[in-house]
Amino acid sequence: GGAAAKKKGTSVPAFLAQAQLMEAERTGMPASLEPLPDVVPADDEEDEGPKLVLPDSTPVAPAPAPAPAPLLGDDDEPPPFPMMDDGPRNPDGTRAAGAGPADGAGAEPDDSNVPEGAAAFDFGSTELYLKEEALAARGVPREGALVLTSYLKDMEWEYFGWLSGKRFVDLTQGCMGVAGVMAYKFGAEGVITDAAGELPLIQEHVALNVGGDTVQIGETPEQAMQRVRTAAMALGGPLPAEVEEFKAAGPIDLIFLGDTILTPADRKASLASIQALAGPETLVLAAYPDRGGNEGEFKEQLEAAGFGVKFVFEDPARGMYLFEAQLAQ
Repeated sequence: GGAAAKKKGTSVPAFLAQAQLMEAERTGMPASLEPLPDVVPADDEEDEGPKLVLPDSTPVAPAPAPAPAPLLGDDDEPPPFPMMDDGPRNPDGTRAAGAGPADGAGAEPDDSNVPEGAAAFDFGSTELYLKEEALAARGVPREGALVLTSYLKDMEWEYFGWLSGKRFVDLTQGCMGVAGVMAYKFGAEGVITDAAGELPLIQEHVALNVGGDTVQIGETPEQAMQRVRTAAMALGGPLPAEVEEFKAAGPIDLIFLGDTILTPADRKASLASIQALAGPETLVLAAYPDRGGNEGEFKEQLEAAGFGVKFVFEDPARGMYLFEAQLAQ
C-alpha cells in the first residue's frame, strides 16, 4: 500500500485519506490525492510521503437559528414569492389532465384523494379543494385573493409553523374564502367574512379541506372544523356577533384583504373595518391589482390612521401588489 497521509497541523480529514488508501489497495493503483477539495500540499520537512493541509482550519460556526418571519420594520428582504406557474390549467384554474407536477410538489398528487364534487386548486406545493360546481360557474377567485393565498403558503413553507395557532379575520370578500381556508389548513383559527349568501359555499370549502395536515397534532377532525367559522359582514359596517366574540377571546394576529380596495368607497370601508379589528400586534396583509393608483391612496390613508406600511411584493408589469401594515409603535 501507499504511505498514509499523516496528520500534522491542519491535515486532510483522516477518513478521506483512509478511503483513498483502501481504494488504492483494492485496485493496485497508487493513491491519488487529487479529488480532495480545497487541499494544498505542505512543504516537506522530511521524506515521509505526501502530507496535505487544509487552507483554513477555522472552526465552522454552528448554523444560525431560522430567522423569524419578516414583520413590519425588518430590513431583510421578504422570502422569495414565486407566482403560480405550474403547467397547463383548465379554464377553472384546476390542473389540466396530463400536466406535469406542480413546482415544489415533486410528484403529481393522487387525484383519488380529491373529495367528491371538488376540484384540486393548486398553489404550487399545496392544494386547496374547492367546489367544482362553483369554479365552473364563477371561474377562479379574484387575482388579489390568489396572490395573498399563495403568499400565505410561501410564508408557511419558508417559516414552518408561522401560521399555526395564529388568529385571523379574513376580509377578502367575494373570493370563496380561499385565503382563510389556506390559513386554516396550516393550523390557524379565525373568522372568514362575506355576504350572507356566500357563507354556505365557504363552509363547504372548510369542510372539503379537513383532513391530512389540516388536522393538527392532538386534534380530531371535528375539533379542526371548530377552528374556523364564518360571519355575514359588510365592510365598514358593524362587526357581527361572531367577529365581536372572536375579538373578545384574544388578540387578532392577522387580517386579510384582497380585491376590496379598488374604489374610494371600498377603501374607506376597508379602513374602517381594519381600525375596528386591529391591535398593536396585528399584521394586515393586503393583495390587489393596481387600478389607477389605488395602492398609493390606500397606503396614505393607512399611514394617516397611524399604520406603518411595507410593500412585500410588487409586480408592476402585472399590476399586482401585496403589502403588510401594522400600527406604529
